[in-house]
Amino acid sequence: MKAALILLLCVFQSAVAQSDAIRSLRRTVEVPSGRITTVYAENGHFEAPNCAADKVNNDHGISPDGQLLVLSHEAGQDWLSSSIYILPIDGAAVPRRVAFVAYVVPWQFPAAFPTLDAAKTP
Repeated sequence: MKAALILLLCVFQSAVAQSDAIRSLRRTVEVPSGRITTVYAENGHFEAPNCAADKVNNDHGISPDGQLLVLSHEAGQDWLSSSIYILPIDGAAVPRRVAFVAYVVPWQFPAAFPTLDAAKTP
């Protein structure tokens, strides 16, 4: 698919009514057209894309200035083996590990990740 970029998004929608029911959806989005297709749905909660071959999980974010992407990667089966990586938002550099045994997005707790400020300087 040369011209079209397909982005897999995992959308979790909860129908929180009196029953507290949760409905989870996995959708693909064709970016140029905006077409959204539901490829999997289930009643209940699931997180993704932990199931992806690259093991990049669902903990990710964008820096407050919009310049960096942060993500966590689970290297093994143990959830405590996850590490935090950052890279430029345009993907122009190899991701750099900035925290070990971590799975939270650093910009939620900036004091715990002082190396992120240094990462912005070339």
